[in-house]
Amino acid sequence: MIKLIAIDLDGTLLDEQKRISRKNCQIIKRLIGDQIQVVIASGRPYFRVKKILQKLNLDTSDHYVVTYNGGSISLADGSQILDEKYLTNEEIKTIINFLTQYQCCYNLYYQDDIYTTALNPKIAKMKVFKGIKFKYTTLNTLLAMHKANKIILADDKTIIDEIKNHLPKDLVESFNIVRSTPNFLEFLPKNSSKGLAIKTIAKKLNITEDEIMVIGDEENDLSMFMVAKTKVAMANSSDNIKNSANFITKSNEEDGVFYAIKTLIYGNNWEKRKKN
Repeated sequence: MIKLIAIDLDGTLLDEQKRISRKNCQIIKRLIGDQIQVVIASGRPYFRVKKILQKLNLDTSDHYVVTYNGGSISLADGSQILDEKYLTNEEIKTIINFLTQYQCCYNLYYQDDIYTTALNPKIAKMKVFKGIKFKYTTLNTLLAMHKANKIILADDKTIIDEIKNHLPKDLVESFNIVRSTPNFLEFLPKNSSKGLAIKTIAKKLNITEDEIMVIGDEENDLSMFMVAKTKVAMANSSDNIKNSANFITKSNEEDGVFYAIKTLIYGNNWEKRKKN
C-alpha cells in the first residue's frame, strides 16, 4: 500500500504555463483526505513553492516539502526547517571559477535571493522565472559569498550540453551535478538530493521503500527513483528517466500526475467515489 507520494513540480505537476490543472489539484486533495502523505519535491526555493502548497492544501505542519533539489527539508507551512545543506565559500569559488571559463550565465541561490552577474535574455523570459527579481552583482561579490544553497548554470541547451560533457572528474566527485531542465545544470552539495530527502522523511514517518511512489521528469528526479518501489515518469520525460521508471504516465500537459495516481492508487474506485 502506498503511504507517501513525492511529486516534482516543473515538467511534472505543473504544465508548460506553470499552472496546476483542476484534475491534478482534485486528486492531490483526495490523497490528503485519505491520509496519504504528499511531498512536493522541487529544485525551487521554498518562497517559490509556498503558493503552490497553499493551492493544494499542503501548507500545514503535518506535511513536508523538499526544496533546492533536496538541499532543504521543511515542514510545509514553513514553520521549521528540518535539514538544510549549503555550498561553502571554497566550493562556490571552485564552481564559479570553472563556469567562468565558458562565459556562460549562472545564478547563485541563497535563501530567498537569486544572484547573477548577467542573464541570457532568452533564459530570463522563461516561464519558470516569471516574477523573479534577480539581484545583479559582481563576480567578486559572488566569490566572497560565505555559503549558497546551489548554483545553477542557466543558458542555451547547446551550452549546457557542451559543459556537461566536459565536466572534470574532480568536480563530478565533489558535487551533486544534475540537469533539472534542458536549460539548467545545477551544482548542489555532494550529500544533497531529492532521493536522500525523501528517504529522510520516510524514515521519520516509518514508511518503507515499498510504500513510496515518486513522480518526476528530469535527471534531478532520478535519485527519488532509487528510494521508491513505484517509479513514475512523465511522457515528456527524458529517456534516462523513462528507462528507470516502472510506469510511464501522460505528459504534464495531459494531467499526467492525475492519470498516474488514479491508475496506480485508485483504479475503478476513483469513479465510484466520484459518483458518491
